[in-house]
Amino acid sequence: MVNRLGVLTDPSNLGDQSHWAFVYTDYHQERRLTLYAEKRGLAPQAIHLVKLYLPASALAGAAAPDGKGETDGKGETGGDLEKAGMAEGEKLHAQGSVDLTSEEYEFTLGMEGIDAHARLAFLERGERNILPLPPLEAAFGPSHQPATSFLAPTCQATLGSEPIDCSVAESGSVKQLVLGKTTRPGARFEISYTVRLRLPSDPEVEVADGDAYLAGLFRGVGADYARRIGLERSRMTLFTHVPVIGASAPADPLPPGAQSAALFEPAEAVALSSRAGQWSPGDERAYRDLTAATPELVARREASADRLTPLEVHVRLPAQAVGAEPGLLSDLGLIARHVLSSRATDADLEAASHYLRELLGLLAASFFLNWLLVLGWYAAIGWLLFLVDKIAGTTLLHEVIVPRDSKPFHPTKGFVFGWTGILVPMRLVWVILAGLLAAVVGLLRLHPYLALYLKKKGHAYVAPEIEVATFQKAGFVPDLAPPEAAVVLDRPIKAVNLLVLSLQQKGAIQIVSRNPLQLRILDRSRAAGGPEQALLQALSPQGTLPAAGVKAVLEALSADVRAQMWRADPEATARAQRRWADESWTIFERTAPSQRRDLFDTYYGSLYLSDQFFTRLDATVGTLPPDAPLAGPLEALASSREVHTAGGAVERVQDLAEGVVSGIENTASATVDRLEHMFDFDNRPSGAQQATGVAIAAAAFSGYDACHSACHSACHSACHSACHDACHSACHDACACHSACHSACVSSCAGSF
Repeated sequence: MVNRLGVLTDPSNLGDQSHWAFVYTDYHQERRLTLYAEKRGLAPQAIHLVKLYLPASALAGAAAPDGKGETDGKGETGGDLEKAGMAEGEKLHAQGSVDLTSEEYEFTLGMEGIDAHARLAFLERGERNILPLPPLEAAFGPSHQPATSFLAPTCQATLGSEPIDCSVAESGSVKQLVLGKTTRPGARFEISYTVRLRLPSDPEVEVADGDAYLAGLFRGVGADYARRIGLERSRMTLFTHVPVIGASAPADPLPPGAQSAALFEPAEAVALSSRAGQWSPGDERAYRDLTAATPELVARREASADRLTPLEVHVRLPAQAVGAEPGLLSDLGLIARHVLSSRATDADLEAASHYLRELLGLLAASFFLNWLLVLGWYAAIGWLLFLVDKIAGTTLLHEVIVPRDSKPFHPTKGFVFGWTGILVPMRLVWVILAGLLAAVVGLLRLHPYLALYLKKKGHAYVAPEIEVATFQKAGFVPDLAPPEAAVVLDRPIKAVNLLVLSLQQKGAIQIVSRNPLQLRILDRSRAAGGPEQALLQALSPQGTLPAAGVKAVLEALSADVRAQMWRADPEATARAQRRWADESWTIFERTAPSQRRDLFDTYYGSLYLSDQFFTRLDATVGTLPPDAPLAGPLEALASSREVHTAGGAVERVQDLAEGVVSGIENTASATVDRLEHMFDFDNRPSGAQQATGVAIAAAAFSGYDACHSACHSACHSACHSACHDACHSACHDACACHSACHSACVSSCAGSF
């Protein structure tokens, strides 16, 4: 295109440029081909020269100095094109420096933006027909975010007293003022230009003294633009768009008692006055007591002594004056504070109503679209939580997304309608925080001293010389482990069974046989606490648990229970353990059959405490054959065997546990009572008791045989002896011996051990 127009360039001259290009520019409603040349690092007072050769045909009428064209036989000769009016100038150039003699700035703030106007007067020390656009700075917030122009600047210029053309040329991000005539040394010229500025998109609003403020900085040109040595006049005026309460316009200065929300730094450097305000309905809603006659605050600063420093004004404006919005939480806090202090405006009430409508709309939408949110959470993180649950044996999927006891319609547990979906992020954050805390505690436990400090500590037990009823605290329920809870519920054999299953899960033992009980020790170091260690120490070389071993285990358990129950409420504790067992069964029965196995191995301790354990287990899981591998608690407790009843029938042990236990209960009770009365505490029969001993033994034979067959003599020989010998007078005085033996019998039969 350039070649076709016949434009020629000087290659060596273009090589001297830092950057050059042919571009189209708009000038006075015309589109012109323009050579843009840029040179960086010029020395002071240096000349930037660009050579360009245009065809004579492009300048038809180019004149000699008198403006008339001449020819030399080869074509037209060149003349002073500027003088002839054929061009804006022979070249755009700026040489030498200028002195700033006067500066006036006006910033007019409003809801739509800022109108910035500057009038600058200069004394020319060189010559030029172009100069950079004077920088007017308006910045907001603590980080001084700059306002940006969104309309092209306009300018006017005078050279001496003669108005001359002035235009704004833009090349990339650089804007220049192009003058219609070239200035000469000693000439005075003045430029005025106006630019429309837009506030930053998200200014940083500050909250102070119950109101939202936007910090603003307004600054004129500095010494890097023009020398300020001969500055004669310096003024900046700020029309704040902030009302003045207690004054009438115009007022210069403000009368005493007049109040305005704008704050200036330093206050003594700014003169305040007012002018007639032009308010919109939005302004009337944002300010209290605002009327059409309320004036607008005007701030003016004039430089007097120090004119070498750029003129600037620092102000904190009410955010609503320039349409700035605080953050959601800050805005809600301001509205609440204004309402409580009786300073609420119509804008506050409208904002509160808006937030309330949005909240209600969000709640309604999330309630009816809950199923979609739940599906989205399953797709986003459900699969990951499922894998974690399978690997770690946790229940994060149900804890985070939908609880196990979920319902179609429920505020917090509904999987169709509800607010379960919007609660997932909070649950997820809680799980993550809990996991991080657990990880930190786990790392701290690696240090032996910290591990000792972090170890859960029970109440220190001091055996009292005299038991006083006031030691018990009504309603106090200690935190008991499942074996300890079984002891409190008078289920000693269940306590032993739970110890065995706990050691199996820890990898300390292997259950070789269930009936009779035979164990193999795998790793003694995995056993924790006195009862577990006592059980391992009490095993015979063949891995069986003799009667003396049962006694030792029960004594260890009793010691642990006494340390926690010395001030507890026994009845409340028993009720709490039964309630815990029933709630665990409720959750287990509502769980999908495919997930019950993992849940059982986690909660078997509470499930096994229920007196309806085998009935509910048979209804939910079913029975396993007696030769089922003893891989875990479920196989150990759910496998069954056939037994012969007193009537000759053959039943499974689970069914027998409910139907036959009552018969064992009556007979075993009579057996223990009568045997207890036949002997004194030194095991010597009395005369009266010898007379009826044979008849009693014959009457009790059936009950004793049932206990002996079911428990292999553990009930009478171990449990009764343990209660009698270990607890001695306390057991006898509290009538606990009969209860302990009877419960041991029932638990042992029901547990199939």
